[in-house]
Amino acid sequence: DAALLASLHQKNVSCMLGTMWQIDKKALAEGPSVYQDLLQQQIDLLATDQPLRAAEACRQYGRASARQRKYLKGSY
Repeated sequence: DAALLASLHQKNVSCMLGTMWQIDKKALAEGPSVYQDLLQQQIDLLATDQPLRAAEACRQYGRASARQRKYLKGSY
């Protein structure tokens, strides 16, 4: 919910989404855009069973917010 995420971010709360199982399975079938869509919705952290695939999706996304970048290593 975009309004909820915005409200939490205004209070300086980071938002994490667990992608284990269903979302990870969808990403395996459909590709990195599944994770990239979550980043675009301003999810700050992904808890995933597919960390290498999610990390690659983050690298390909390339537009991490300042809030997201504090959790990432490397160039995003």
